[in-house]
Amino acid sequence: MDRGEHHLVQKVWDHYNTNELVKLIDPTLDTNIREEEAVQFMKIGLLCVQENTTKRPRMSVAVSMLMRETDVKDHKISQPGHIIDFMDIKMDKGTSSTSIFSKVSTPNSM
Repeated sequence: MDRGEHHLVQKVWDHYNTNELVKLIDPTLDTNIREEEAVQFMKIGLLCVQENTTKRPRMSVAVSMLMRETDVKDHKISQPGHIIDFMDIKMDKGTSSTSIFSKVSTPNSM
């Protein structure tokens, strides 16, 4: 799989930046889906994963936006936080580091 397609948040952010969120709507969904509503939900999702946590809306505000009581346009969407590839996480054990998802198991670890 292409790394560019690896993370949904990154894909949504890229489409948001090019004003093409509508392209992410699954074409197999019911044809009665309102594109405007789907795009609004994606924008709310981006608000909830902004890199600066103080810019993320409180849960009550996110729910209010989902229910259309608060307008998403009243909130500035900034870049989402980085997604960590869990296969690249290393844990420090003294002077050596090993992956927490190591594929190699030792007899003592079973």
